[in-house]
Amino acid sequence: MWTTLLLNGLVYATTGIVSSIVPSMLETPRAIGGSYGFGSDATHVAYFLAPLGAAMVITGFICGARAVRWGIRRPMLLGSSCLVMGSAGLAVWHGQEWQVAALLVVFGVGMGATYGGLPNLVVQAAPPEEQGIASLMALEGQNLGTVVLIQVAFALLTSRVLAAHGAVFYSAGGYRAAFMIAAVDRKSVV
Repeated sequence: MWTTLLLNGLVYATTGIVSSIVPSMLETPRAIGGSYGFGSDATHVAYFLAPLGAAMVITGFICGARAVRWGIRRPMLLGSSCLVMGSAGLAVWHGQEWQVAALLVVFGVGMGATYGGLPNLVVQAAPPEEQGIASLMALEGQNLGTVVLIQVAFALLTSRVLAAHGAVFYSAGGYRAAFMIAAVDRKSVV
């Protein structure tokens, strides 16, 4: 049960980190970011995040429809691998819009595959009389993992900043470190 709860917290932490830092990375002006940033406004950021959401919904639907045949483990492994590939990819390849868009789709596939299976894993891991408390523990694990690892990611971001035009921006090294935290945090659990 503890590995299921740990995976639950780490998956949600990963998605929280990426969801929190991608918009600021996209909105950074290229002249300041150098190897990243597109000077995006909120609408342009939505163009990047909409395919992520679509990939998540479609993958979740497919994994849910095939759950009886595939079980839960296969989608969880696929999803966790996609979360790792998407996060690690964003740490390295973020200089072109197509790279970021493609990696966010991979990340969305990972979200869809894992989000559907995590509650089922918790219910399967707990005896029937303890499923309610197990679900509550899973929710608290999600919250705790997300809060702690987002703070770690932002600590890494804020330790690597650039000052330009009277504002402060995160550096490429800060984004790289934060995305690697998202990529590495659950690899040992899967």
